[in-house]
Amino acid sequence: MNQNKQQFSITETVNKNIENHQFPSFRNHKSLVGWCTMNYPRVLKNPLFMPKPQPKEDPTHLDYLYQLKMRQDAEQKFTLKKPFQNLQKIQKPILEEKVGVPPDGYKNSTLSLTTSKREARSKIIEETNKDLPQYSNFLPLSCEIPVSKVDENFSRHVRQIGEITYEPNYESEEVRHLKKLPNSILTEQNLMEVLNNELKYLNLQNHTWIKNEFVNKIGYFAPNIEELNLSGTDLVDEVLYELAISCSKLHSIDISNCPVLTEQGIKKFLNAKPNIKKFFAAHNDHSVTDFSLQPLKDAPQLQRINLSFDYNITNATLDYFIDKGQKFKHISLSNCQKLSGEKLSVIIYNSMDHLKHLDLSFMTNEEASKHIMEKIGDCRQLEQLILTGTTNIEDSGISQMINGTNSVKKAPTFQFLKTIKLGGLKSLTNGQLSKLFQITPNLEFVELNNLENISEEVLVTLIKYCQNIQRIFINFTPSIGDAELEEIKQQNPDVLIVRNINKFTDVKDDGLRMPFPPVNLKKKKKKKKKK
Repeated sequence: MNQNKQQFSITETVNKNIENHQFPSFRNHKSLVGWCTMNYPRVLKNPLFMPKPQPKEDPTHLDYLYQLKMRQDAEQKFTLKKPFQNLQKIQKPILEEKVGVPPDGYKNSTLSLTTSKREARSKIIEETNKDLPQYSNFLPLSCEIPVSKVDENFSRHVRQIGEITYEPNYESEEVRHLKKLPNSILTEQNLMEVLNNELKYLNLQNHTWIKNEFVNKIGYFAPNIEELNLSGTDLVDEVLYELAISCSKLHSIDISNCPVLTEQGIKKFLNAKPNIKKFFAAHNDHSVTDFSLQPLKDAPQLQRINLSFDYNITNATLDYFIDKGQKFKHISLSNCQKLSGEKLSVIIYNSMDHLKHLDLSFMTNEEASKHIMEKIGDCRQLEQLILTGTTNIEDSGISQMINGTNSVKKAPTFQFLKTIKLGGLKSLTNGQLSKLFQITPNLEFVELNNLENISEEVLVTLIKYCQNIQRIFINFTPSIGDAELEEIKQQNPDVLIVRNINKFTDVKDDGLRMPFPPVNLKKKKKKKKKK
């Protein structure tokens, strides 16, 4: 009896709620009674929990037809785009995907963004902001790089191990770090923005991370480039020749310290560039030889040359310049031991009215130092003179430099000379150096390292006659007293005088170890008393 009453009460409650809130066709349905006994619905407790009817979505089935038509039109009007950064990796051309205006009758109001799908929202936003590009400077990237598609079947559930996909990353650690560099550092990506028709000078010194495949195309993106610095890179012969062809206005290049280049590659480049004005190829002793420099005898416009530390060049290279009467503005032949002083003096004499930079450091050939000093004295247009390490130069050589050749008319002073380096010339004394500084009124930097015979008299004369002096290096000069040097520094606070006397350095010391205490400060170990 009680069971029937309970069943009747549930049935009555179900029918009452169904009559008020649902369709009457479900009244007295037996399945509802069993369902209510197992899981009493919250709708029967509170009718306010009834689900409300959702608004009907926009007719998005038109999107498929519209996009299909746009893709068919794009295939007919085929346009090819070549993004530079992906040109080597992409084999198939990328179709330009056009996003058109939605068809007539489509909702253009942004109020429907919350109820429409992702594709519909993007079209509404683009249509609403179609006039924005003419007012905004910050725009998103174009479709040259394909955008990853959104997975419509994605659901927010915890994935199992079998459902996780592992995509291997084949990029090296170096490449990943390069992508994180700021725009101030040149990479293949931001360098592409620099290359244009207005670029005249490009410095890629020590940029080893920029590949040859990119350097090969510089001439096509910057056809008006005139000067290029590729020193310290892994440049190869094929890329160097390609630059000679593609850069028609290129007249200055620096390929110093490029170990991959060969003799044939340099010769082929010089043959293709007879109008070259500047050629720097220092520290390439295996590729810069007399054979590779043969085309320079047909380069009448050559004015600046740097062949320092190219040990294999001989007088044959100098003969190329002597035969054509070449006149240089810049000569750097440091540590070229196979060159004779007689040939060097001829080249210096031919260039005496134009020469501004001369570097003949570490020319230990005794015969070379005898001929060149008198010819250097005729070059009164010099701005920089570097004779560091040419140990055979004595006071007589400095005297020849001061007087010059008697038969040549010249200015009385080196009025343009700003930098002079005489380090390592241990035979020099106070007398000739004082006379030299009296005819160099505009000196700014002087190097007198390892001159053991000079005293503070040279410094007084130098500061007195050279009013523009800024830096003086006098390392390892024990004859100059500490008290006198300190007095000169106090009287001339604007002049930077650098000196270090200590020569006894530890070769294995990397600066990280603690120095050993002096012998006098070491504590003596106490002897243990014998028991």
